[in-house]
Amino acid sequence: MLKTGTLPLLHGVRILDMATVLAAPFSSTLCGDLGAEVVKLELPDGSDALRGLAPVKGKLPLYWKVVNRGKRGITLDACKPRGREMLLEMLKDFDVLVENFRSGMLDRWGLTLEAMHAVNPRLIVLRLTGFGQTGPYRQRPGFASIFEAMSGLTNLIGTPESGPQHPNFPIGDVIAGVFGAFSIAAALARLRADPGERCFEIDLSATEAVFCLLDPLAVEYEQLSLIRARRQPRQLHRPLEHVPHSRRPLGHPGRLLGYDFPPALRRYGHAGDARRPALRHQSRAPCSMRPTSPTPRSTASRTCCPIRRSARAKA
Repeated sequence: MLKTGTLPLLHGVRILDMATVLAAPFSSTLCGDLGAEVVKLELPDGSDALRGLAPVKGKLPLYWKVVNRGKRGITLDACKPRGREMLLEMLKDFDVLVENFRSGMLDRWGLTLEAMHAVNPRLIVLRLTGFGQTGPYRQRPGFASIFEAMSGLTNLIGTPESGPQHPNFPIGDVIAGVFGAFSIAAALARLRADPGERCFEIDLSATEAVFCLLDPLAVEYEQLSLIRARRQPRQLHRPLEHVPHSRRPLGHPGRLLGYDFPPALRRYGHAGDARRPALRHQSRAPCSMRPTSPTPRSTASRTCCPIRRSARAKA
């Protein structure tokens, strides 16, 4: 938390957000929470589906109000020649452009990367789509349910009887939005560190962002041939190395205690629970994930970062 009286971390940064629905707009919203000035640009055809997405109170779409909090709003038909000219003129005064149209859409409107960087060479362009700007799926639309399924997240949710399940919230969009805000902050740091740096285009795949959070599961499969199974309702997550969890209530119904790793267990025991002194003497569980010899470095065990700086933006 910042000290009282200090400026927000992204104070002075200006972001033009012309993205729709949830993931990409959430990226600029998080930057706005840190002090950036965000302008929300909408097409006049009302094509942002989030404006009609439930829940709605009266005529107010609640998700839209929350996700686009703190933004100033304008409307501009950027796909027409006059709108394109106005947008390019506006970009001179912005540090970041956020968009999530399908790959090549802005190019067809005449808003190519070259045209945008011609008016603002230090502009950061964040393109957040379902599958990135390259590859065989680049033209496919992206939705949170797709990110969650293709990344393997849904395979961890549900019970053996129910099969894979989606969470009751578009968590895939939110995860991608967090990665988007992180990538914007990283690009800003790079530009501030090197005044000669210019021409940033960030290619962010929402599917890879969700998959990135599940990196350890790829290592488990490659090194141990282990596939995480769905568990029974209320059964706690128990990684291979961890000692057992306690299901006993601690003070009030529903509270659970999880001993995530032996040091935490020892600290809890020394905290002085006189009624359960045996906690202090539980031995360390066998570590089935720690090999006796170094594990060969492999493709699956490398860090998977979904954020890419486009090669053409480096030139």
